[in-house]
Amino acid sequence: MREILYGLKLSFSYFSILPVKFKKILQSKKINASFLFFIPFVGAVLAVLASFSFLFLKTFMPTLY
Repeated sequence: MREILYGLKLSFSYFSILPVKFKKILQSKKINASFLFFIPFVGAVLAVLASFSFLFLKTFMPTLY
């Protein structure tokens, strides 16, 4: 279970600028598999964050596109 959560943290740190802290860097096949498994989930979370921030900020700033 720790390897799966570590893979999730690793995918968030790799595909975003959100700060994720690691005590030490681990490497195993289960971590790599969970890293690849969570890539679409991380993309969906980042897309939802970007969409909601756009919807919130468009009332304050004019859209140019």
